[in-house]
Amino acid sequence: QTVHKKTLLKFLREILEQKGITVVDLSNSWKDGKALFNLVSCFTNEIRHDLLNQTDDPKILIEESLRVSDQVLNIPSVVQIEDFIDPEETILIFYLSYFFQLRDKSRSSKKAKYIEPTITLKISELNSIR
Repeated sequence: QTVHKKTLLKFLREILEQKGITVVDLSNSWKDGKALFNLVSCFTNEIRHDLLNQTDDPKILIEESLRVSDQVLNIPSVVQIEDFIDPEETILIFYLSYFFQLRDKSRSSKKAKYIEPTITLKISELNSIR
């Protein structure tokens, strides 16, 4: 594992542990939509919390998470629902890195805003992750 990947995974484990979600990797842990849904809810209350009690459908949970991430957190829509259902680790690392950047901003501001990622993965590192 690269340093960037380890750092991102550690961050995600720590933040999601508070919600009772166990993240073991940057691919399969995201399939059911619950990890992403809870991650988004760590940064905003504008997500429909009732969905967790109403459905176990990963597509619905992921769709709501991506919608709120884009519209409220200003995280660009660079992934699709299918990227979580049938995960490609490289794609999820890229997308989840946006949340890593929100952590410091959300501590100093009530409204989190997207800032440029400091986790930068070189093409060679992305290829070595595969």
